[in-house]
Amino acid sequence: MFSARMTPERKAILNRSLSEAISQQPELERLKELLLNLGGEFLVAPPKPDQGVPMFLERGFLMSGRIMLNVMESSSRHRNVASIWIRKEYGIVGIATGDALSDDGLWRQHTWESCATGFSKLRRRG
Repeated sequence: MFSARMTPERKAILNRSLSEAISQQPELERLKELLLNLGGEFLVAPPKPDQGVPMFLERGFLMSGRIMLNVMESSSRHRNVASIWIRKEYGIVGIATGDALSDDGLWRQHTWESCATGFSKLRRRG
């Protein structure tokens, strides 16, 4: 189930963190099931209860399309997207938030901009 490149220690940390998050917010279990049915190997627990999960479960949808990578400030995805919106860069037409599947098979909370030509994925510098 887990990637061969993931260490047993990392697996244990992810499992423990997600179990704790599910005990605080049981609907994360359903989100995990839905996301893993789409692909990937694991849902990374949010750092605190996520008020958006019930909405995602009720009205969320899968987005796909061409991706353009923008390297920006680390751990500032909301601020990074807002700065692109304010500057009207890259033909941005909307802002989305939810979970994104990374190349390592992990679903993580993410924010991205929607452009007329596709989506922009923000990646931290460094």
